[in-house]
Amino acid sequence: MESACITEYERREKERKYENETDPYTKILRFLEQRRYSYTVQAVVRGYLDKQKGIYISHSMKDCVTNLTDEIKVLLDEGYEVFEKTVGSEFDEARTVECH
Repeated sequence: MESACITEYERREKERKYENETDPYTKILRFLEQRRYSYTVQAVVRGYLDKQKGIYISHSMKDCVTNLTDEIKVLLDEGYEVFEKTVGSEFDEARTVECH
């Protein structure tokens, strides 16, 4: 029973950190961590842009885009660069932030 309580406490703590986060990049990272998605911020921003163009995005990416639209818009307004997608390549994040 003790470990379940700790897990619940940790979950609530992560939710609070997410809700109180003001940096859009870090807020996206925290959302991805909460939902246990393996997307990068770069991929989420690209998914948002793809959706705007009418390109298919997966159900889980729609979840990200729907819940993170405000944060994504702020990043784009701040000049966040989205690299073109190329087959078989990995994308480096323009910025790395540690989530605790």
